[in-house]
Formats: sequence, structure tokens, C-alpha cells
Amino acid sequence: MKKCYSIFPLFSFILLLMCVATLISGRSYRTSREESYIVNNDDGQSLNIMTANADELRSASLATYSGKDLGEIPDKKAAFKAASKVLDSVYGDCSETETPFEISFNENANAWIVNGTLPPFMLGGVGVVAIEKDTGEVLLLFHGK
Repeated sequence: MKKCYSIFPLFSFILLLMCVATLISGRSYRTSREESYIVNNDDGQSLNIMTANADELRSASLATYSGKDLGEIPDKKAAFKAASKVLDSVYGDCSETETPFEISFNENANAWIVNGTLPPFMLGGVGVVAIEKDTGEVLLLFHGK
């Protein structure tokens, strides 16, 4: 008679290890895409970066990009390259760990919104950049926890 082995105990053990690692690290997990688009202003108000105007985005930025403006950003491909450059220069190798980027366009600010993503089961925050389409000015820059 053949013995049948179940992989359930191994799977359960791996899942338990992942949960323990999450608790020990104390890092938060981004639960939805929409949460990435809300930031707190200095005055404690929330701001939806997908509908905010350029001045609102500037006031909500949590970091500064010391490089020069990036020039015209005509399409998503250029927005990807520009955001990779900005995130890598400020936060390190974000473009390696947070791809694929989600790229949207905010018509109120005339800006590309580039949001990093995390692979399944990876914990942590992602970088978000808002880049003005015509000038390449970095309007908003922050990284979640």
C-alpha cells in the first residue's frame, strides 16, 4: 500500500513563518491601491492626489528632489523613466523593487502620477511621484512605510 503525504503541514508552517516575520518587523502592509493615493497635508487634512491641483500636490510633498526639472513628459513611458530616476536618486533602488509602476494622469494638475507596487506577500510601502507633464517639475514625492 502506497503512503500519501500531504503538503498542507509544510504550507501551514511557511504561512506561520511569514506571519511571525510580519509581526517582528513591525512594518505595515498596503492593503489597497486607493490608500496609496491619499496623503496627509501639514494641516492634517487628507488629499486625493488623483484629483488635487498642482499647488495642493506641492504642499503635500514629504520629500524634495534636488535634481533639475525633467523636461516634457509626453507619455507613460517617459513618466516611467522620469519616476525611476527621481525615486532612485532620493530613496535608492525603488525601480528594482517596486515595479511594475502604476501610472495615471491627473488632469487637474496636468501631472503624471507614478505609484510603485509590491509583489504579493512583500511588506512595506511604495514610492509615489507626481511629475508635471509640460515642464517635468516634481510636484509630489513621498514613500510609504
